[in-house]
Amino acid sequence: MVLDTLMNAMSLLRRCRVNPAFTVQLFSQLFHFISAWLFNQLMAPEPGTPGLRSHYWGAALRQRLTPIEVWAERQGLELAADCHLGHITQATALLTMSKYSASDAKDIQTSCFKLNSLQLRMLMDGYMYGPSEPQIPPDLTDAVAKAAKASADNLIRSEGGELRLTESLDLLLPFLLPQGGYSCEMLRGVPQGFREFLEPICQKGLCCLTPVAHSQGDWTAHFSENTHTDGDLYLAAHRQPEVENITLHKPLNSGMGVSIVAAKGAGQSNLGIYVKSVVKGGPAEMSGRLAAGDQLLSVDGHSLVGLSQDSAAAIMMRTGPVVSLQVEKFAASYQGLGNLLNESPPEN
Repeated sequence: MVLDTLMNAMSLLRRCRVNPAFTVQLFSQLFHFISAWLFNQLMAPEPGTPGLRSHYWGAALRQRLTPIEVWAERQGLELAADCHLGHITQATALLTMSKYSASDAKDIQTSCFKLNSLQLRMLMDGYMYGPSEPQIPPDLTDAVAKAAKASADNLIRSEGGELRLTESLDLLLPFLLPQGGYSCEMLRGVPQGFREFLEPICQKGLCCLTPVAHSQGDWTAHFSENTHTDGDLYLAAHRQPEVENITLHKPLNSGMGVSIVAAKGAGQSNLGIYVKSVVKGGPAEMSGRLAAGDQLLSVDGHSLVGLSQDSAAAIMMRTGPVVSLQVEKFAASYQGLGNLLNESPPEN
């Protein structure tokens, strides 16, 4: 229910195009309330409720908080969640970690630096032990509380606060109005520097930026499963094809397991031979090196550039069990020949 509330709130804010800076402030308030309410249940449980200061309830709370933290990270709110869920997160860490010898003091100080000395004493002195669980040594509790007095307690007093066992449900931070106002601007066109930012990602074939003429100003992301046969869909529009040397092993007097098509790309004076598809279970698929849209430059030293489709097929059929190929990867997309892959060429 809590996660649904957070998701619905984020959906509403995005629908209304609320400024991201204001959104972060709002969710900081929500995360603080979640943390403070749960933390106060540990410190001073309501009448009739079971004591929660135990390993079992620490692990249970940790399990419930994890989906909220994961969701926050996906929404770009990981810093707000990390900061404002800190008290309950560190309290659950103390309840579930090792705290049975003096050597654990340093780990507790490192993991629970937001908790003051009163809160640490309550969690350790009021800890509910499970069956056969060791006792927390009093000298360990004293050492942890002493360290907290020198760090968390001093910090609270320096900021004008007072030491309290519970946390205020209100986050005592004022809302700051962003310079751009409550609403974010409508994004239109391609922002300056955006192409340069995407270029390294596009060169790896992970995405492609496609401007749409006469658009309404909306941005839409299209996601598909990457496959060998659809590799050209993941090639950036401006990626420079790479030439690779490939050795292919196949049975004697059999084909290579690829379909080819001849075409002339933009700015090319000669025909090129392109892989239309890779036959499932064939030698090319087994090698994993060839994909639809690759241009075959040469086969066993015989150049295929400028040859017709039939001439190239004849050369490919005369190859032996070991074939040496020179291939320009995903050249069809670079040359603007993506549509030719929908044609029906012969298999070789």
